[in-house]
Amino acid sequence: MTQMAHCMMPAGVRRVVRGDRAKPKDDCFVRQINRLLQFPWRPVKRFSQLHPALWANASRRDQLDYVMQQVLQTNYGVT
Repeated sequence: MTQMAHCMMPAGVRRVVRGDRAKPKDDCFVRQINRLLQFPWRPVKRFSQLHPALWANASRRDQLDYVMQQVLQTNYGVT
């Protein structure tokens, strides 16, 4: 995060820039998340790797594409 961006934000608010690198996650944390979610999860290395629907000001088309992608790849026990 740039010093300027940090200075412009109110106290307690953190700004995430698409090019920022995510902090490394502890292996124990990842195992706990995977156990709770019941599917393999892994953190992304860069926020730009996230689907465009998760970026600020995402288009409705990107959001719909993301939802459809998630629904079609996840088994919700519905047949």
